[in-house]
Amino acid sequence: MQPLHPAEGPFLRSLVNAGLLLLDGRTTLSHVAYLHLPEGGEPELFQLRPRLDAIEPASLFRLYNLLGQAGQGTDEHGTVTFDGSELRFLRTKGAQSVGVHLFGTAGQPFSAEALTDLHELAAMSATVIHQFQQGAPAPDFVPDIRIETTPTGIRATAESHADGDDRNGIAEAETVEIATAQAVLDAYNQRHQVAEVQVVEIGTNRIGMVILIDADNGLRMGVVIGSEDPAVVVAGATVRAIG
Repeated sequence: MQPLHPAEGPFLRSLVNAGLLLLDGRTTLSHVAYLHLPEGGEPELFQLRPRLDAIEPASLFRLYNLLGQAGQGTDEHGTVTFDGSELRFLRTKGAQSVGVHLFGTAGQPFSAEALTDLHELAAMSATVIHQFQQGAPAPDFVPDIRIETTPTGIRATAESHADGDDRNGIAEAETVEIATAQAVLDAYNQRHQVAEVQVVEIGTNRIGMVILIDADNGLRMGVVIGSEDPAVVVAGATVRAIG
């Protein structure tokens, strides 16, 4: 695994924290945390609730151990008891990292629907984190992108001719990034909406992140790292988000 560029650490932390905020915004939670276990690297604990400064060092050490044991185990999900509260965990595995999300409401069980929703959000967040840890390579196939400036904005055209499956999409927006993501969605006949697109330059590479809202109002995220033009990176991240 190639070492992360010094500026990529904060970006990874931003991805993790964004996922924790998504979980916290879904319902009232007393505990929200994530333990990231990169291959060949040091584990890192991210804590949203309760705040780190509100936890005694001994309790924090116990939490770290609980999540570490879950990360080293084989169960994909289950329960742990922490400071008298029964909390839920979700373990995910990427190509070069393992992650454990923890969430719960002190003394209150989740409904089956709420638990499924939280599992889906945590799994989506973890997929992006693991993609990033792996270096977020582009998908096997990314549509060709053509950008034009029009009197009313930016027009992007996405064309795909893989294995005789011709796809074409076109969209116009205020920015290259948004137009590209929308054109890829149009090419794939997707009804998703673009919620957010970001491109960050780190050294000679660009990180593209795309967040979509699907027809069921669920969130889909994709991340790609590459040295290509921003539109190409965004197109790859959009394909990742489509899944």
